[in-house]
Amino acid sequence: MEVKHNHSEEKGKRKLWEEEAIKALKDRPFEALYSSTYEGIKIEPIYTTIQNVQYWTENSYYRANNCWKCSQEIKGETSEELSKQVRYAIERGQNSFYFKNLQIHDMKGVEKAFGQIDISKSSFLIDVGSKQELMPLLFQYFNGKKHDKEPIGTIAFDPFEEVLLKKEISISLSDKYDYLAEAMNWCEENHCQIRCLLIKGNNFHEAGATSLQELVFTFSQALDIINELLNRGVSLTTIAKNTVISFAIGSQFFMEIAKFRAAKHIWGSLLSAIGDRNGDDPLYLHAITSNFNKAAFDIHMNLLRTTTEGFSAVAAGVDELTITPFDYVSQKQDDLAGRIARNIHFIFQEENHLSKVVDPASGSYYIESLTNELANHAWEEIKKIDKNGGFYTALEKGIPQNELKRTFAKRQIDINQQKTTIIGVNKFIELAPIQKKEEREKRKVKKINKIMSKQVTTFREVIQFVEEKNVVPKLLPKIQANQIQILQHTRLIEHFERLRFAAEDHFQRFGHYPKVDVMQFGELRDYKSRFEFVVNLLASGGIEANVIRDFEREYLVNIVILCGSDKEYQKMNENSVAKLLKCKTKEIYYVGTNKVAGELKGLQRFRMLSESTDAYIFLKRLHQLLGVTLNEAT
Repeated sequence: MEVKHNHSEEKGKRKLWEEEAIKALKDRPFEALYSSTYEGIKIEPIYTTIQNVQYWTENSYYRANNCWKCSQEIKGETSEELSKQVRYAIERGQNSFYFKNLQIHDMKGVEKAFGQIDISKSSFLIDVGSKQELMPLLFQYFNGKKHDKEPIGTIAFDPFEEVLLKKEISISLSDKYDYLAEAMNWCEENHCQIRCLLIKGNNFHEAGATSLQELVFTFSQALDIINELLNRGVSLTTIAKNTVISFAIGSQFFMEIAKFRAAKHIWGSLLSAIGDRNGDDPLYLHAITSNFNKAAFDIHMNLLRTTTEGFSAVAAGVDELTITPFDYVSQKQDDLAGRIARNIHFIFQEENHLSKVVDPASGSYYIESLTNELANHAWEEIKKIDKNGGFYTALEKGIPQNELKRTFAKRQIDINQQKTTIIGVNKFIELAPIQKKEEREKRKVKKINKIMSKQVTTFREVIQFVEEKNVVPKLLPKIQANQIQILQHTRLIEHFERLRFAAEDHFQRFGHYPKVDVMQFGELRDYKSRFEFVVNLLASGGIEANVIRDFEREYLVNIVILCGSDKEYQKMNENSVAKLLKCKTKEIYYVGTNKVAGELKGLQRFRMLSESTDAYIFLKRLHQLLGVTLNEAT
């Protein structure tokens, strides 16, 4: 949609704003107002029409409403457990059901688990993962419940997931393409309105990807899959309507809105480039809140994170949304956490009325600019990967993996140096004893006596066997070592949590947290920011600050941190320094700057702490000096 603006007038207004901003900045340069993102996008201090952004609402992804499916995950190891959870969710207003890791092997189990789902009112998203043999059984069941609604749900797998995450591959990528092509063609022949291709962009996000990298790698993967399916005789229209792309939702609110909006533009461009003249087959988007940024401590902070993440996905117009419970990291199944996660959808719909506003971000100069930059940069990178042999070739060369490693390393450096704040982890930390984590007893999965030993290799053989026996056969595995360097899914703050868990173990053994003496100098108001900094720094490693105000040895433990204003440091004489050095301490630190140490020779004998200190290395050293056992594998 072309929007006309008076750019000369806008430039004049911007110039006046810049002049006022420069006055307010005083000695700081105007450039200090600019920042950059992990995606390499330069964030300006003000956005106006002079950015000359393109508006997309009426062409690339116009829709009549902003309704999305409340697709909360249903967990259960047996059909009975799944049935119970489905009924519980239906009674509380859920209208879509997200399943993975299913342990079902026959039609009786399917009927028990899914019998309560009314497809005229509800939908489903079933990720069969590596159990592709389940698809025909589920197809048979749901296809027997035909309804006017099209399509009725998703029963799918991501062909690349095993390649990206597993050291061994059970079925080759080529065989998975064959299986997927047969599944799509069977659905066409039998008018089975079920999507069967799932592309999980969240696999890149959970490895540390930026929004730009998630878009580039996801759609490069999609392009590889589409080309392979086209080579197997599946039409582009069939592929498009069978595809679901799933993205994770991160903490960067505006960037996440832009990411989902950009994804729709890229999808249209991709289809047009392949051969769809209109490129108007809509992209079906599933979003799930990130696990990458969640914390095992102070878990109620995760509730706030998932709420803003869900909001950004809804504002961007996703089709299906999964909001994980705040205790998801602990793998518990707390009813309260699940209920709150589900009710976040209803607050968005019934109280915020977000379902009634189509593309609420449209027209925001900032978000439109981000959307354009993401879409344009991603498209150029996708073309580059395709020109150099495609996504699988890039994986063989380790290009995406190495990029993700560099991004993850940069993110961790920013966490360690406290440039990035994670509430409850490296700022505003509450040291409170928690119950010692007990390893949950693994429940034995009940064996189904009707599992057949016959092994098959193709979708057609599986569907024939299911039609005859109503039982799933075993898809013949061809185990082989994965030649691709796999992605590592690691939460951003796990290394800090290892320190916290070690401190919790210390608390369980001795009745108190490991302690460090913090020696104060002068009036707190003169160095309050330094004091808060050091207390937060220690707490992020599970260490308690023992505040003292004198040099008596009996108050000093293994480690001492001096904390005061520069003026108070200057009052320290050689006798004070000598007295400190005589104390039975292993190390002495001071909170300040190199400039202060240069002026006071006494401080040069101590180690300096500042906001540029690598917090993790410092805290890990303190644990070693304090005798706190750190289990790196925790």
